[in-house]
Amino acid sequence: MSGLDGSTLLIIYIAAFFVIYYMILIRPQQKRAKERRVLLGELKVNDEVITYGGLHGKIKDIREDIVILQIDENVRVKVDKDAIGARSAKDEAGKAAETK
Repeated sequence: MSGLDGSTLLIIYIAAFFVIYYMILIRPQQKRAKERRVLLGELKVNDEVITYGGLHGKIKDIREDIVILQIDENVRVKVDKDAIGARSAKDEAGKAAETK
């Protein structure tokens, strides 16, 4: 006998499975959700953003759940705040230069 019976080994395998499942699937998803909440919470006027639909524009107004984007001269569109996918690379580079 090895000292561990079958049911104890089964419990150890199941616990190990759930730990691995958490580390591979749940934790990264929670991290991405937190980063997204931070992104949407930090949006402000004149930030350059990219929507999930591929529109590139500059934020001109932020309302409760709506963002007004200027995508060209005299062209403004309303998009849902949740449609904002990321800040544009130009805006990120400008913010990095400001902090130096």
